[in-house]
Amino acid sequence: MTILRKLQSQATKEEKGQWQTKSASDGEDGIWKIHIWIRTALFFQLTKILLLLSGAVTVRRGRPAVLQCGVDPGDTLLSVTWKIHLRNTSCIISFKIEEDNTKTSDSYCTTRMRSDNLSLEISNTEISDEGKYNCEVVNDKDTFTRDTSLQVLAQPMTFLKLNSDGCPECGAIGGNPPAEISWIPHSDEINTIQLEESNQTWTVISTISRKRINGNSVTCLVSHPTFANPWKGEITLSGK
Repeated sequence: MTILRKLQSQATKEEKGQWQTKSASDGEDGIWKIHIWIRTALFFQLTKILLLLSGAVTVRRGRPAVLQCGVDPGDTLLSVTWKIHLRNTSCIISFKIEEDNTKTSDSYCTTRMRSDNLSLEISNTEISDEGKYNCEVVNDKDTFTRDTSLQVLAQPMTFLKLNSDGCPECGAIGGNPPAEISWIPHSDEINTIQLEESNQTWTVISTISRKRINGNSVTCLVSHPTFANPWKGEITLSGK
C-alpha cells in the first residue's frame, strides 16, 4: 500500500506540473476528466493485485472475515496457533490435540475471534481488527507458518458545499482507508487535509480556491475502494 501511495503522489505531482500551464477550456476539462477516471481505475486495480499477492484479506466493516492457514498438515496435526498483531495490542488463539485425541484450546483475544481447525473466523469485523495474523501449524514432522494481513473497509459519507469563504469544499467522512479527492477542472491551489478520527476512520476534506477557477462550476470526484465508481458532485459558484 505504501508503494501505491508513493506512485499516486508522484503521478499527482507530474499531473500538476503538466496542467498548470494549460487553460481550463472545455476540451481540456474533458481530457482531464478521462485522465482522472483512468488513473483511479488503475490505482484500485493495482491495489487489488498487491493485496492478492500479499495474501491479504479484505472485508467490509461489520461483516464476517475468515482467514486460512493455507497449509496441509496431513493426518498428524498436533497444534494450531494464531499470533495476532493489531495496531494497539497483540493476542494469541491456539488449540492442541492431546495424546488421547481430545482437543484443548486457549484464547486471549476478543470473543469475536474463533479458531476452527485451520481457519480463524472473525465476526462483526471492526477497523481495530486490522493487522498481521500469523498462523503456526505443527504436525509430527514439521512446523509450518503463514502470515496474512486483514484490511477492514469502511465506506465514507461524502459532501460538496461552498465554505464560509465561498470556496468549493469537498469531503469524505468516516472512511477507511482515506478517500482520494480530485477536482475538475484541476487547479494548482487545492488544499487537502486528512484527519484520523477516534474510531480509526478517516476524514478527508479538500478545498479549491475560487480565484483560480475559470467558469461557473466545478466538479468533485471522490474515489474509495468501497465505491464501484467514483462519487461525483458538481457545484455552481455564486456571484460568478
